[in-house]
Amino acid sequence: LDNNGGNGYEAEANYAVSDGKGAVPTKSGYVFTGWKLGDQVYQENSLLTISADHKGDLAKLDDSTGYYTYKFVAQWGKKDELGKTPYEIQILFEDEKGSYSGDPVKLTDYGVAGKTAVIIESQLTKDKIETAAGAQGVTLPKNWYTDYELVPGEDRTVVVKEDGSSVLTLKYQRKGYDFTVKYVDEQGHDIQASTTTKVSWGRTAKAEPAAITGYTLKKAEVKPTDVGNFDGAKKFSATMPRKPVTVTYIYSRDTSGFRLTGYEGVYDGATHTVAFEGTLLSGESLKWYVDGSAVSAQPKSVDVINRKVKVEVQNANGEVVWASEAVDFVITPKKVTITVDSKSKVYGTEDPVFTGKINGLVNEGDLGEVTYARKAEDESAENVGDNIALTASYTKENTNYTVEVIDGKLDITPITDETVVKVTGNTA
Repeated sequence: LDNNGGNGYEAEANYAVSDGKGAVPTKSGYVFTGWKLGDQVYQENSLLTISADHKGDLAKLDDSTGYYTYKFVAQWGKKDELGKTPYEIQILFEDEKGSYSGDPVKLTDYGVAGKTAVIIESQLTKDKIETAAGAQGVTLPKNWYTDYELVPGEDRTVVVKEDGSSVLTLKYQRKGYDFTVKYVDEQGHDIQASTTTKVSWGRTAKAEPAAITGYTLKKAEVKPTDVGNFDGAKKFSATMPRKPVTVTYIYSRDTSGFRLTGYEGVYDGATHTVAFEGTLLSGESLKWYVDGSAVSAQPKSVDVINRKVKVEVQNANGEVVWASEAVDFVITPKKVTITVDSKSKVYGTEDPVFTGKINGLVNEGDLGEVTYARKAEDESAENVGDNIALTASYTKENTNYTVEVIDGKLDITPITDETVVKVTGNTA
């Protein structure tokens, strides 16, 4: 804001957009006529829509920061040059139908012929308008001074003609109030962007629920509570009061598709886990529990296990959206059978090599080295007819298996009548 010789704002200083609201500087011997940007003169509370098209024209863009700089220059008119030529200001008020067809209130002001006159809102005082309306027989809307406002963004300038025929029309519309529609979950968190629009009092404000993936509409509320009505589909309609209105649609998380399935199986050397079914939304996560204690990740196991597992679906705020019942996560040992082969030998001879078969191992070597031998109590048995049991042992205990050993038997047979004699040397 460049004061252009005036006071009220530091010359050549930088201001945030909001700092310019209601900005009216002063200059001795002059009347402030507006802020000039390009060819346009803006009044206090005027609206400028920032656009990328302004680059190099109305605004200077700093490419390093991405900020636009707009320089508004204060415009001044000498007091002794103003107020010589009359022009008319016609003021119209919005009616029930939203039009401006009623009789205008006419004011006379003065400017310099051939120059642009600028109307500042502060010039349009309550007393001045009501006095003119009374004199002209124009009925003003009830509470017009508090319930109506100048239409923002409309041109408030007029070129003053020397013959005094210039007319500037200004419109007062019904004041608008914020009408906000919110979409939240049961914890009050936004699940879809809210909308806020200006709705003039006395006009119809409407809202309706949105279809939001993963959520089911639970209820709808309005504040103030005495405004409007909801129909059976929760659509809202109200005559806008002279105050803000907020409609809130409250949704519950649709967890009908959530399911936790346990696992029960026999050890097979593969990795297993429990199964969660359901689609998580952005920001949601799973929290796992094993035997009642929280764990950092979904439980998995290759080996024998017997646990109770639960899972929670939590939102981005750590609040529980859904919790499962506990399910079983069980891997039982696999049965392995070692069958010892039965053997026989002739009395007085060495034991044969003992052998057997292993059935059910997932991986060779899971029991270490398997050895076949006589049972300890039968180590010294060497007579025909002795009941000699053969068994198996292994070097690696493995809880993933239950091992059954089926014993074999060693039979000792007698020497037969046919005896082979090997004779060497001389015989008598």
